[in-house]
Amino acid sequence: MLKWNNKILFWFRLGALLLVVFFLIFDLVLTITNPSGLNADLGYAERVSNYYAFFTTQSNYIVAAYFLGYLFESKFRNSRPSDVIKLAVVTYITVTMLVFWFGIFTNTQTNTSYSSYEWASTIILHLVIPFCMILSYILTAGESQYNIRNHYKLSLWLILVYPVLYFVVILIRGIFRQMDHRPEGTWFPYFFLNIYQPNGILILALIFICILVLFVGLQYIYLWINNMLFRRNKGETLNMTVNKKVFGINTKPLPIKNEKVFIPATLINLSKSYDNNGLITDSQKNVK
Repeated sequence: MLKWNNKILFWFRLGALLLVVFFLIFDLVLTITNPSGLNADLGYAERVSNYYAFFTTQSNYIVAAYFLGYLFESKFRNSRPSDVIKLAVVTYITVTMLVFWFGIFTNTQTNTSYSSYEWASTIILHLVIPFCMILSYILTAGESQYNIRNHYKLSLWLILVYPVLYFVVILIRGIFRQMDHRPEGTWFPYFFLNIYQPNGILILALIFICILVLFVGLQYIYLWINNMLFRRNKGETLNMTVNKKVFGINTKPLPIKNEKVFIPATLINLSKSYDNNGLITDSQKNVK
């Protein structure tokens, strides 16, 4: 019997991929050819630089790359991206959504002059795509129970590398733009990063700590969701549960994750030992 629910998930991820790629490319084209505000006085290279300086832009590109990789691996390799990558991507895009709607959007200087397309792009990149990624995570969570206490040993810090580097690079970029006497509104992509405003360093330090806590907290929230779904569905993902109860398809999970330690499947495969004939012995088939 065909796995109709898996086909629905495939088209769901493909649709999300096409949607985010369309708006990202269209935003880039508009930034270059029809700039607004301070960008109108900048050259083409600076317009592109400003466009890619936004965490929103970068995190949505990461989601697009994730969906593309997921579709490729599930279609041609019968596998999927590692759990660390999945957790990192859903954390990044969730931070994008929360910081924008509860922080940046409430700032009156950013939400009063949106055009119709800007409203559509804002909703797609800050709400629809994050929702798609969160839904994709939840539908494939709960296959294994993770040891949350061990998460801080490696995976937590790996996921934090990118956002910390983003802060550092954007700050250095803004300092150089200020020294080069570029338009003040183009020094930093977000107002709370401007260290030259009154109490700018204090504001930056507080915001950095709050966002860092958000990055850490979201990781543990998503791991808790995974373990809760594991206990509730006895090792079956929501996707498998829907397959069974709605479509009458009984599928078994791929044994690619360790049940006790939260590490990528590829590391588990590399850790398997072989006998002299190059085959895995019966006693070695189960990863403990």
